[in-house]
Amino acid sequence: MGKQKQTNETGEGLKRRLPEPKIDEKLLDRVLSGKIGIEPVQVDLTKGTISEKVSERMKTVVRDSLPKGEGVVVVRAFDLTTGESVETAGGEQPEAKTTKMQFGREEDFVGFMQEVAAKASGSPLYDDSLAEELGKFLKSHFDRAREAHTPPVPERRYIPRKDEIVPFLREVWSEWLTAEQLTMPILKDADYRAYQALHNWTRKNNLPADVRIKTSSETTDEFLARDYFRRDEIFRAASALSRRGIKNI
Repeated sequence: MGKQKQTNETGEGLKRRLPEPKIDEKLLDRVLSGKIGIEPVQVDLTKGTISEKVSERMKTVVRDSLPKGEGVVVVRAFDLTTGESVETAGGEQPEAKTTKMQFGREEDFVGFMQEVAAKASGSPLYDDSLAEELGKFLKSHFDRAREAHTPPVPERRYIPRKDEIVPFLREVWSEWLTAEQLTMPILKDADYRAYQALHNWTRKNNLPADVRIKTSSETTDEFLARDYFRRDEIFRAASALSRRGIKNI
């Protein structure tokens, strides 16, 4: 009974003991002008990171009203140019601590984010399809980023009757082959003679396993598999779907 009374007094008395929140008008003006940014920051009351202007008794009141192990979320104001915390009317804001998470593979990151989405609650919009759609979006992002980050285009060009096309590709385009990013459209744009030679060679031969070059059709398949397209990709996606006979896009 006594324990229940203590909990009620702490929770109900919190509003009476804590001062009413005040708006820092100067800070608000700076935020609206685009000079200052704000972000939520978790404050650990057990480590004394809250402003010294808050009394020890007030810290105790706030701490006792929270579930064990949790902190208080406050707002940190920071300069958009330097990223440094700025002082407000309520005193200096606590510094935000950033926790870096490393993922060796894209699949690990996608899986982690899908797990977070699957556990999200608090809104009917967090339905069962959220994790799946988030996974599609992230995969489309990585595919797009991979396409933008390619090895340098070789300066050496294919010379007919001097170079043999397969050894030439292994030697000159080795970085692209290793990264599995060489495609027929890329080869055509970079070295048309090499493209012609490879096109003629593959009419009667199959490419070795270590010379993986995607065809134009395979490249389009991968592009359409993104599901999520940026504005500058919409025309390409619509054209590709139309050529394949899909009218309702």
